[in-house]
Formats: sequence, structure tokens, C-alpha cells
Amino acid sequence: MSSLKTFSEIRNVPKVQNEKKPDLFGYVMNLSRVVNYADLCKNDIRDVARMPSKRDTSTSSIAIEFTNTLTKLSFLEAVKKYNQSKQPHQLNSNDMGINVSKQQIYISELLTPKMKRLLFLTRDFAKTADYKFVWTTNGQIYLRKVEGKPYIRVNSEAHLNEIKKA
Repeated sequence: MSSLKTFSEIRNVPKVQNEKKPDLFGYVMNLSRVVNYADLCKNDIRDVARMPSKRDTSTSSIAIEFTNTLTKLSFLEAVKKYNQSKQPHQLNSNDMGINVSKQQIYISELLTPKMKRLLFLTRDFAKTADYKFVWTTNGQIYLRKVEGKPYIRVNSEAHLNEIKKA
């Protein structure tokens, strides 16, 4: 995994006994049908893998590698539209075809550990400094105070500290 530009992640997915690679592909295909992203076919997915987690947890993440960034962005956009239109029913594990236990799932870009930490810090800062928007696109983190104003790309923790001081 040299570059994560084509990767997405589904978090909080219940673990399933004796799960195989075709099952994981099936979960993603089921999800694409639920969110009305009919353009997705198995050839658009390069790989799907269950991420390692602690033994005592009942959920873990699933990483999806798409064949290109356009497919990834279209899939994430379909998920976003679905979640906005189906309030309060958000995506859950049953929508993937996993009927072990109904868990709400979260779908986003797959970020490196360093970027996950920076996103956490940026969200924390946004709450305290009254920034309304924090989002990621293509592995970059963005911050915006109010709609219509310019966005700020957060490059590092040091850059975030400069923003805090300004």
C-alpha cells in the first residue's frame, strides 16, 4: 500500500466467522446497491481486505482498493447522498448483507495513521474554534469556518498550531 489515493474504509463492521474474500467483495457490492451506485462492478474493485483488530473486539474495518480515484470518489459521494437522504436511518451492517448484529457503519477515505491523528486534532480544534466544516479529499484535510468562505488545507500539526494562533 504505497499510496492510499484509491482506498476507502468501512469502519465498525461486525466480524464474521469463516469469512472469505468473495464474502468481502459481496459486502461491498451489496452496499453499492443500497446506496444506489449501480455503476460499480467487481472489476472496479482491485481488492477488499479485513483490517486487523484486537481479538476481544466484535468489529473491525474493511479496506477497499478501487481501480481508480474517480470510482472511489463516486462511491463515497453515493454514500454521502444516501446518508443525507435517509435521516435518521444511516447505513448499517445489515445493508452490507451481514446479519450477525446490526451495527451502524461509517465509510470514508482510508487515511494513514499520521493523517488520522491530524484529522482527530483538526476536528477537536474545529469544535473549540467554531469552524463549521472539516473534511478529507484525496488524503488531504480541509477546514472551513463558514459556508462561502475560503477553505484551509491543514498540512501538519505545526500548521494546525499556526492556525490556532491566528
